[in-house]
Amino acid sequence: MLYLILFFIVFAIALTVIYIIHRFKNLSYLKNMKESNNSTYRMTISVFCIALALALFIDFINTIIILLHFVLISLFVDLILKLFKKFTYDIKTLVAIVLTIVYLSYGFFAAYDVKKTTYNLTTNKNVSDIKIAQISDVHLGTTFDGKGFKNYVIEIEKQKPDLIVITGDFVDDDSIKKDLKIALEALKNVKTKYGVYYVFGNHDKGLMGTRDFDEKELRNEMEKNNIRILEDTTIELDDIIIVGRQDRSVSNRAPAYSLISNLNKDKYIVVLDHQPNDFDALSKTDADLVLSGHTHGGQMLPVGYIGLMIHANDKIYGLETRKNTNFIVSSGISTWAASFKTGAISEYVIINIKKSK
Repeated sequence: MLYLILFFIVFAIALTVIYIIHRFKNLSYLKNMKESNNSTYRMTISVFCIALALALFIDFINTIIILLHFVLISLFVDLILKLFKKFTYDIKTLVAIVLTIVYLSYGFFAAYDVKKTTYNLTTNKNVSDIKIAQISDVHLGTTFDGKGFKNYVIEIEKQKPDLIVITGDFVDDDSIKKDLKIALEALKNVKTKYGVYYVFGNHDKGLMGTRDFDEKELRNEMEKNNIRILEDTTIELDDIIIVGRQDRSVSNRAPAYSLISNLNKDKYIVVLDHQPNDFDALSKTDADLVLSGHTHGGQMLPVGYIGLMIHANDKIYGLETRKNTNFIVSSGISTWAASFKTGAISEYVIINIKKSK
């Protein structure tokens, strides 16, 4: 299945590049150039192909995203404007370029404009009010560096959370140690009642050869900055119990029921689980709240919905209640690799938990 998906991706990329070159070559300006000065035409086409190859080499993922969107929008524009015969091929291409720029400009703004999302939950348990700040999918270095993250931590601190939880993918394959140190120091200095808790995501351990720190250094830096790493472990904090699960990518992670079955059910039980795809099992436990990330809210339409269709995730984004368990999936404070979010926002989450009246 994986090889089939990879083949499809490579095939789609090849078709995209071929289509872009074909579209460029068929502009009337270039056709006229070919007829009047074939050598200049060949040079122009060569320069365009070299520029395209350089863009793919420098930033492969974002270039492919831009090209794919241009292809899809071009096909849509051609279909719609076909009804109006007065529109030339060049006009259609120009309209497609403008629409692509507008659409992806919106996606770029959505990726970099971090918002606060608030959820107000109630519980029948006899517990004190709790405020949790959730940060997910930082992918440090993608849309902001260590100093940028520090500014968001300062903003989160103003919300006066009782604790901060980080639900995976704090770093990425290209994160650098300098940014990591600044980001973790910011978390160490934030004033909360209970501190900061973290679970690994599927990107955190990464391809260690591509960044200047390994998993051991990551753990050491987190521990040095008083960040509690939870891996199939729990911790009690007065009226609340935090359960941190290993990521789904870990083959021997503990089942949900084994982590929760023996806990004090009078306390409010919060589960940190990076990937949102074990909802049925978790809803059969006594968990009150499950916090996840991973999906980036879908990031690029229609990727999130494809994930649901193939059962990669149980939910793309937002709040859902199953039986007595609330599930919140964050779209993340950043993105992975791509500089665009056309299907979601970037956010940090504030969760207010109060006793039912």
